Amino acid sequence: MKRLAVIAIALLTILCAARPAVANDPPQALVQSLADEVVVLLNNPSLKRDGRLEGLRNLFTKYMDLPFVGRFVLGRHWRPLDDGKRFAYTKAFEDYVVNIYAKRLESYSGETIHVLGSRSVNDRDTLVASEIRRASGPPVALEWRVRDRGGEPKVIDVTVEGVSMAISQRDEFATFLQNASIDALIARLKQDSAG
Repeated sequence: MKRLAVIAIALLTILCAARPAVANDPPQALVQSLADEVVVLLNNPSLKRDGRLEGLRNLFTKYMDLPFVGRFVLGRHWRPLDDGKRFAYTKAFEDYVVNIYAKRLESYSGETIHVLGSRSVNDRDTLVASEIRRASGPPVALEWRVRDRGGEPKVIDVTVEGVSMAISQRDEFATFLQNASIDALIARLKQDSAG
């Protein structure tokens, strides 16, 4: 879950983003739009924590395929779950992601992200390269995996300096579930969301 926190810090840097010409590239346009909307959300002084959480939830629903990410990171443990457990896990996972990002966004300090380009990986996925530019320190490489969902692109993974959020989270969940139940994982996600 620490990797997700690192990714959350990276997401918070999508502020005051550079605007390259991305109109003809839907995956790049998606990343740019997400950046622009996060800027608007964070710069709205009338929003309190609950308003920001709701705003982030709406952005994640619009731009990310969180149900897919949640299933992916649960891996082989997803298949045997009944509908009730799947719903409980998916809700806990989405709440966890939204709350972790919201906490990290509170510490925004003026970093910027610059979309550098994109390349197709296969007939469904495109990687959008970007870098986080900080006031001090070298830039941080950030790559977004965007999947075509029936003509609608959605982010399904974010990689920071070569570390995939989804794969790191999957490894962490698999380790946790070696000695614990899905109920324990759901409880942990809820606890981490609230803390």
